[in-house]
Amino acid sequence: NMGLPLCLFAFGQEGLGLAIAYFAVGAVMQFTVGMSVASGGAMNLAGLFKTPVLYAVALGVAFPVMGLSAPEWFDNTVNLLGGMTIPLMLTALGVSLSRLQFSSVRRGAMVAVLRMVIGVGVGFGLAELMGLTGALRGVLIIQCSMPIAVYNYLFAELYENEPEAVAGGVLLSTVISFLTLPVLLLLVL
Repeated sequence: NMGLPLCLFAFGQEGLGLAIAYFAVGAVMQFTVGMSVASGGAMNLAGLFKTPVLYAVALGVAFPVMGLSAPEWFDNTVNLLGGMTIPLMLTALGVSLSRLQFSSVRRGAMVAVLRMVIGVGVGFGLAELMGLTGALRGVLIIQCSMPIAVYNYLFAELYENEPEAVAGGVLLSTVISFLTLPVLLLLVL
């Protein structure tokens, strides 16, 4: 979620729109492929129909395309519930961070550094390969360079797949991003 306001401040409304499109594709990937990886098994097609994010992305694309808007009461409810998700995820992450052991931090640090280096490399590589310029180039690079998402920790917790190590990776990649983002913004603006 860090990338959305960052792209807004760097590139205005155009940047925010592009970042939301990237975010929507990423959310679909996280809640399909990402959940399969975290569970250690094949994608559960029945479970896909129970994933609200996929419906939200579909509606988020369909409404503007069809020129529709949600009723005010529905929009207010969704905004209220959406506003609660980040604090709840951070609370769950905080509980896991309180149980961190040194071995988890060390493994998390390795994953965090790899994520940040690979993300920046993929962002610049794809932008160059596709010949992107301007806001589109900047948004792609910024979004690819974001830290490990808290959702990954929640999936690791749900599937009992080393949640402490993932929590360490989330924390450390976020700290690393605070150090690297000013330089990254300088390069893409």
